Amino acid sequence: MTKSILLLILPALLAACQASETPADGAAALNDSAAVDTGVDERAIRGQIDQWGQLVKA
Repeated sequence: MTKSILLLILPALLAACQASETPADGAAALNDSAAVDTGVDERAIRGQIDQWGQLVKA
């Protein structure tokens, strides 16, 4: 039962972490000088999700 819930929740969390093509509030896109490296944030989030999954298995 717990594994099936986990299998339903993880894809939803990963989908929520995906970067959007357009800003949600309709704001103008950032210029190149203010670019943000979202890869670092994505790796941190995925690491936390992996760690949470391991804790659930334990």
